[in-house]
Amino acid sequence: QRFNEKQVEYLGYLEKGQLPPARISMNSTVESFVVDDEKFTVEVQRTGPQNLSLRLNGTSVDIVVRELNDGGLLIQLDGTSHVVHSEEEPSGTRLLIGTSMCMLSSENDPSQLKCLTSGKLIRYLVEDGAHVSANGAYAEIEVMKMVMEVSTPSAGIISFEMPEGSVLTPGCLLGRLKLDDPGSVRTATVFTGGWPEMGPP
Repeated sequence: QRFNEKQVEYLGYLEKGQLPPARISMNSTVESFVVDDEKFTVEVQRTGPQNLSLRLNGTSVDIVVRELNDGGLLIQLDGTSHVVHSEEEPSGTRLLIGTSMCMLSSENDPSQLKCLTSGKLIRYLVEDGAHVSANGAYAEIEVMKMVMEVSTPSAGIISFEMPEGSVLTPGCLLGRLKLDDPGSVRTATVFTGGWPEMGPP
């Protein structure tokens, strides 16, 4: 999907008669995600129309990826095939691999107050620049004709990014929090291992 997005952006520049910037590569990308409080950074290199090479901390594995009619992917890895479906959520990407589920999360940053659902921002319950406590309600949003309160994950000074009455989408930034204790934030540990030994796809 990332390669398709990059291809559209690349071709968009060419259609305008412009040279695409060097940052847009149709053959490589770097993806970072968190699984079970460990952060993985994977370099993805396209090696053929359906072939990818995935590099992780100096180790690599080759896979073959084919798109399915239902929007899923058929991935061949280490001599076996896996059907994979994905669903984007505000907190990351949910993968269904066969009958198993895995969540690829974005790194959690309590200083960014993001909306988890679609709706409408009715009003703020505290003043911009006010001090808020952890788990304190700071806004009311309307979701499917129900009013819900939104709470802060940590204590700190709040500043708002969206005006009251705004239409909300999942993942949009409502506000920022200058944390009282930035050291208390638990960050993901960087994964330092590599891929296990694998054969060809």
